[in-house]
Amino acid sequence: MLMCAGVAGAQSPGHIAADSLRATNDSGAVPDWTRRGLAWLSCGGGTHGVTAGFGFRYRWFGAEQSVVTNGTATPPYYPDNRAVPNGTFTIVSFPDPAIGIDGQLFYDIDRFSLFLAAGYFEQTNHQLRRSDVDGRFYSGPDDSVQHWFGYGGGMQYYITPAFAVGCGLHSFRGAYLLVGFWP
Repeated sequence: MLMCAGVAGAQSPGHIAADSLRATNDSGAVPDWTRRGLAWLSCGGGTHGVTAGFGFRYRWFGAEQSVVTNGTATPPYYPDNRAVPNGTFTIVSFPDPAIGIDGQLFYDIDRFSLFLAAGYFEQTNHQLRRSDVDGRFYSGPDDSVQHWFGYGGGMQYYITPAFAVGCGLHSFRGAYLLVGFWP
């Protein structure tokens, strides 16, 4: 009897357990805001053209591969080393889309994640000879390849622990938006 009274006395009428004060979601569980991972799609643009990318992060490290298109296409041309009429021509360069990858470091503050990015981009330029007589294109000298190192930063905002939106600014890609999820 005394033991039952002692246990009953431990539950004072004005005492509320600390666990019952935590915010809960619809299922009754406490949301876990620790960042385990995220996968996202991004799009935007800048001075180099329109950009699209796919990225992921796990805890504090991430990576994003992206393509930057410039809106130009290589025109039809004579592929063999045919002589240009009258022998007068101008070398014209037509760039392919640039492809690159960025490494990212994240810092989490409640529902926000700030990140810094640094990466490498490469682009092939097709060199063609344009006839000064008839304006047609002929195969030219060897293609050239350009390389860039880029850097940037941005933020992600977690609407739920598994869904986030964000934005970024990059020295090569320009400004971009992203939408991400973690299954």
